[in-house]
Formats: sequence, C-alpha cells, structure tokens
Amino acid sequence: MKQGLISTNTLCTPNVRLFGWPVITTVRTLVMQLIKAGADVNTKSISDGTSALVMAVGRGYEACVALLINAGADVSERTLIDRAERHDRTNILKMLKCARSW
Repeated sequence: MKQGLISTNTLCTPNVRLFGWPVITTVRTLVMQLIKAGADVNTKSISDGTSALVMAVGRGYEACVALLINAGADVSERTLIDRAERHDRTNILKMLKCARSW
C-alpha cells in the first residue's frame, strides 16, 4: 500500500475533557502523536472491537481517517464502507475507495 497520498489538512475537534476541564487539542493532533509514538493503528477497542479507523469514519473525522490510512490502517473492513455510506460521508468514502485500490 502506498502511504502519504491522502491530505490530512482538515481538523477534527471533538469535545474532549480531562477531569471535567476542556482539553485544547484536536483528535488529529492526538492521532498524529500516537502514530509517531508507534501505536498500532489496527488495534481494536476492548469495549466493542472497533478499530480507530471505524470510529473516525463514523464520527466524520476526515483528517483522522487520512492519517490512519496513511499510517497503514486496514481499509478492507466492510464496516468502513457501510458506515461512510450510512452517515453520508462522501469525502471519507472517496478516501476509502482510493485506499482500497492501492
């Protein structure tokens, strides 16, 4: 799979809180730091078994989807396309289809 071909310029900023206080950061920044630290982008959630890519697709975090794809996240899960279509995530759907064609 070719890496680094999808733009990661879009910000994705959720309402992140730590001990009740808002955290001034973006999910994009956190994802970049975790990838840089060597986190496995294909690790599944303990609570429900979903990957970070599935979560980012469902929430519409385009920049995070791009970062995860560029870092080698598994784009073969059928759940990804289903979620992107169900939530009308046109740009994410394009990224997933492009990544699958590599």
